[in-house]
Amino acid sequence: MRTAVPARALIAGAVLVALCHAGDARAVPKKSYINTFTLIMDSSKRAMTWTEKHKDDTRLAEAAAAIARANVKTVQDLSPPLEFVDIHPHFVAIIESSLNGLQAVADGDMKSYYKIKTRMKKQRQSLNHVMNEQNFVFPEII
Repeated sequence: MRTAVPARALIAGAVLVALCHAGDARAVPKKSYINTFTLIMDSSKRAMTWTEKHKDDTRLAEAAAAIARANVKTVQDLSPPLEFVDIHPHFVAIIESSLNGLQAVADGDMKSYYKIKTRMKKQRQSLNHVMNEQNFVFPEII
């Protein structure tokens, strides 16, 4: 069963394909992309989990949202190597959703948080599908 790809992800993918040609000096090295991807995905997941467990701590949620804003900027400005062009739009969408979820907690809107969390689960499944198709496995952070 193939899941629908949001228009935003398709547009982001088209832009990345146009920008990321083989040998493009703007693309980060493969090792750097993998390390950045792994660190940000792991820290975003941990921030969501920790903030949800302490949803009554507004200052924590605001701090986590501030970190998430920095993560969003980092991934939006990151030019992936050609072999990661299909993965990158999913990565960006997940990190943007993380920011939205953390901001919802900071705003005391847990209903929105849980909707975003459900959407993130679907986004992660889409990312995993693309990664499996391309036989990519990213390292786990211990």
